[in-house]
Amino acid sequence: LYEWTGSGLATVADSSMSRPEGGTFSSGFSAANIVSVGNDYAFTTGSSSNSLYKKIGSQLSLVAGPTTPVPGGTGVFSSFLNPSIRNGRVIFIGQRVNQFLPPTEHGIYTDLTGALEPIVDVRTDLGFPGKEVDYFEIAAGKAWTSDDTLYFSVVYTDRTEAIFRARFTPAPLRLAADVTFTGPRSGHFSIPTRLGFNYVLRRMPSLDSAGSIISTTPGTGG
Repeated sequence: LYEWTGSGLATVADSSMSRPEGGTFSSGFSAANIVSVGNDYAFTTGSSSNSLYKKIGSQLSLVAGPTTPVPGGTGVFSSFLNPSIRNGRVIFIGQRVNQFLPPTEHGIYTDLTGALEPIVDVRTDLGFPGKEVDYFEIAAGKAWTSDDTLYFSVVYTDRTEAIFRARFTPAPLRLAADVTFTGPRSGHFSIPTRLGFNYVLRRMPSLDSAGSIISTTPGTGG
């Protein structure tokens, strides 16, 4: 796998290069599953595209392979399709198709948070009761339109289709410690907030109670 730099060819990966999990790249690269953004690359290898790699600068790593468990599912992946890469993170279609070992698994997965997890899979409630997902589709290298937005389509077994947009939002911050008050106290505390989010302050007699709302306020971004 090579790239033309404008003045010559640069090697991204070749058959003499060591794979992160051991061995060398002895099998071919799938032309349909090679994407790049700047000096970052994502690509698959194997006759069935059963290993997915990314190369960030000079650092090559295995994203998922034939021994990687399907997150939240059953068994291990058998193939990978249509990766996209952005800021060192990848999004891809992952499948587990084995007629002798059901169930079939398929979904769209990412390592956005540093761990492999599904964005959408066969267990996701897409809001159409009674419809069964046949497969998901994303455009290789083009589905991730910004840092927080992904577009994908769903094809159902009755041959109808739908297009969805997924938005990624950082998980809300959690206080590093819980404080127990044993008597009257006064003072203040502050936490970072984000614009576009509403915050609720509750008084709770115990951590497992719903408590009562003290105040609500929109995030100021400060």
